[in-house]
Amino acid sequence: MNNSDKKNHWETVYETKNPNEVSWTQEVPKTSLDFIFSFGVKKAR
Repeated sequence: MNNSDKKNHWETVYETKNPNEVSWTQEVPKTSLDFIFSFGVKKAR
């Protein structure tokens, strides 16, 4: 698959799929949130 084919593939995925139809969406991204919270940084306003 060349770069143009890859680009077209992913553009089609983003345009035609809902978040619950793709593998990278999580209802609660626990691992990512745990990593972020591990730094102890307070929210900025």
